[in-house]
Amino acid sequence: MDIDAAEAAVADVKKTFLLGQRADAFELEYVTETEATISELEETVATFGAIASASEELREALAGYSTDVESASVTDSRDEEPEEPAESTADDAASDKEDGGASSGEEPSEEDTESAADEQLEVTDTSGDT
Repeated sequence: MDIDAAEAAVADVKKTFLLGQRADAFELEYVTETEATISELEETVATFGAIASASEELREALAGYSTDVESASVTDSRDEEPEEPAESTADDAASDKEDGGASSGEEPSEEDTESAADEQLEVTDTSGDT
């Protein structure tokens, strides 16, 4: 919406109305209704102007923000070292066995499950001896 055009249109309506009112061309009821309508139009145009101004401020702030984000992203990508693939070691294999193989994405074998259950029983049995 063109705010300037709306302001000009409301000003023209107001001017025409005032000329007609001076010529005593209108009834009192029409004058009251028209004055109220013109006031509402002026308030509406002022609101549109405030919205347009706030929108422009928001656009500028977002443009500044996106520039900051892009700068930070470029800086972060320069600071990061390329990741090297982790090599599997014997410690990793031992850790996987302790975890029941869950970290490798495989289901634990029946033997691992029984071993874990036995360990749980041992812990349970010793926890009652205090």
